[in-house]
Amino acid sequence: MKKVALLITILFTVSSCKVGRFVYYNFADITDHKVFPNRTIENDSTDVFYFKNSTEDNFKFKMTDGSNFENFLEENHTVAFLVIQNDTVKYQNYFNGYNESSIVASFSMAKSFTSFLIGCAIEDGLIDSVNDPVTDYIPEMKENGFDKVSIENLLQMTSGLKFNESYVNPFGHAATFYYGRNLRNATKRLKLELEPGKKMRYVSGDTQILGLVLDRVLADKTISQYLEEKLWKKIGMEYDASWSIDKKKDGLEKTFCCLNARAIDFAKFGRLYLNKGNWKGQQLISEEWVEQSTKVDSLNGSYKGYQYQWWIPNDKGDFIAEGILGQFIFVSPSENLIIVRLGEKYGNVNWESAFEKIKEVLKIYDQRITAKNKIKNIRERLEKSMLDYITPGVTAYNETDVQTCMKILDEHLDQINECQNKEEALTLTKNTILKLNDLNKKANYELVETTQREDIAEIIILAGFIKGFNTKDEDITEQWREW
Repeated sequence: MKKVALLITILFTVSSCKVGRFVYYNFADITDHKVFPNRTIENDSTDVFYFKNSTEDNFKFKMTDGSNFENFLEENHTVAFLVIQNDTVKYQNYFNGYNESSIVASFSMAKSFTSFLIGCAIEDGLIDSVNDPVTDYIPEMKENGFDKVSIENLLQMTSGLKFNESYVNPFGHAATFYYGRNLRNATKRLKLELEPGKKMRYVSGDTQILGLVLDRVLADKTISQYLEEKLWKKIGMEYDASWSIDKKKDGLEKTFCCLNARAIDFAKFGRLYLNKGNWKGQQLISEEWVEQSTKVDSLNGSYKGYQYQWWIPNDKGDFIAEGILGQFIFVSPSENLIIVRLGEKYGNVNWESAFEKIKEVLKIYDQRITAKNKIKNIRERLEKSMLDYITPGVTAYNETDVQTCMKILDEHLDQINECQNKEEALTLTKNTILKLNDLNKKANYELVETTQREDIAEIIILAGFIKGFNTKDEDITEQWREW
């Protein structure tokens, strides 16, 4: 017992000891930007980009069991959740005391930003090629075999690096990199375990070696300054950010993690890649780099679900920046969609599946918005056609009959919103058809002829679709046939 007490005393009295810091802070937390020294990354406050706010009905998600979506997010330790489609914020919410200006640590989402900077360094001529061996930039790593490791191996995590990724082992590499105070030395001491280019293994050490490459090629400029220059002041970030470093004096950015920013600004990075590196007509990173970074590929030992520091969840073109505790920037170019989820923990959720479900819901939502607009246009056309047909003393109906017809339709549109199930919707549809038939019969079948009949049928069917019911059903086929 005395030995244990002595050990603990040593850990806490030696402030520079990374094990002591591990014991004190226990485990990574989204507020760790307050713990470590950092460098500020300034925005350009004169040129802020704002996503549009939705002008449609308030967008609301509902769980399949009918429960509240906000409760689901909060119960699963979410602090920020954004859904942005077509440059429009469809959903935005914050939890547990967080708001739109709250800073959250990115954790491994920073890897995708590091990849971006590697691409910039290549295009700026600071790095010749992804095929260059690491030792072209960090020659002292040659003694550990890194002359066989290319920049691309690091980007794809196929370096064969010997690295303990555990975040619960105070003596592992992850703790050394996260809590240690000499990243440059720790990085240069890394060794290989497998032959490079043969197998993908996710290790943060690969990204930190990329950080050391950047540190070397940038000379007197810091990695944070380079990010500020290449990204933060170029894409209209709303807030300053910061990047945690290992020590205050001559520190090095933790490029495998620890970029600290707001949810809305993380979304803008997603937008840049959504648009293949183009921001308002300016190509900030080449389209080829974005495509190479996010494509499905399994050549040279790479994993089809991971490329240049981006996760590839499917073969639909989607890609994800992901960090521990459930930090996500999900990008779906085919749907023009960005989802940002930040959290204190993952929660009991498969977030990739959740994002897929949201994609499906958005498709239906857009279809329903289209249906609403279509109903409005058809209704206007229908009313005009019936009024235009009126010839006093000749036609068997008048303006009052047209108004009655439109009132029946409007009542149907209001009442179907109150229907709780398909049976209620079918009953309402049946009664609406009967009312219209009766009205038309009194007008000697002149009020609603073939064209108008088709328009009214489409309005009724679209109204059912918006509510989620198929009202052109075999249960009321007789009514439709009579109509």
